[in-house]
Amino acid sequence: MQNVIFLFSALALFVSINCFSQEEEKQVVVNKHVKVVEYDYKCVYVDFFSEAGFSVSYPIITIGQPSENQQFFEQGRNIRPGYEFGFSQGVKAGCWAIDAGIYFQHYGELLSYYEYATRQVTIQEADGTLTPIQVTDGDPRLLSYNNSLGYLKIPLEVSYYPELLRNKLGFSLGGNLHYLLTADYMTKYSASTQAGLLNKNDFNTTCFSLSGTISWYWNFDKNFSLKLEPYADFWLQNLIDKQDITFGVNILGIRISVLGRY
Repeated sequence: MQNVIFLFSALALFVSINCFSQEEEKQVVVNKHVKVVEYDYKCVYVDFFSEAGFSVSYPIITIGQPSENQQFFEQGRNIRPGYEFGFSQGVKAGCWAIDAGIYFQHYGELLSYYEYATRQVTIQEADGTLTPIQVTDGDPRLLSYNNSLGYLKIPLEVSYYPELLRNKLGFSLGGNLHYLLTADYMTKYSASTQAGLLNKNDFNTTCFSLSGTISWYWNFDKNFSLKLEPYADFWLQNLIDKQDITFGVNILGIRISVLGRY
């Protein structure tokens, strides 16, 4: 019995020493400094777009020193508004865009002129030979003819859109290739000669021009817009260079287009 009491007393003493006699633990405080770093991300969105457009234009004729034949021709020449239609495809990244397309371009004039009716008569020469000649018959008639030239136009444009008005306003500069497709062109150089058609080969088949454009946009949604573009087109070559007639053209016009983004 004494052994049991001794063991119980020793166990109680061991427990009391370990549970109640330990030194208080010291607390360690760690100060952590957190640095916040702000990152400014700028994203450049790339848009692909297609547009179909129609424009009405007015040609401004350029002439050097005209010959007598051309001076007579100019008296009956009346410039008519032209037009063009086609489509283009482009890509836009940030404030810049580039596009190329294909258009059909029409240039027209109304030529008014007087023409005498003629008939053929035969006269006898002094030696008795018979010679047929053309003579005028009656008063001259006022006639007119619609001159027209048809070109395939291939434009390449670079555009800039200001940051504040990126979806409202744009400025473009471009170069254009004009390839002559059709020519139906009448000339008359004097009262005594009859009017005659020029051949397609009489004109410069290929011409180049520089253009400038201002664009306004009306956005229906993020994918479709209506675009209005006043533009000027300065041709670098004459339309025709011949001894009897030489002239070039510059064009002022306005284009309306439907534009789709994807």
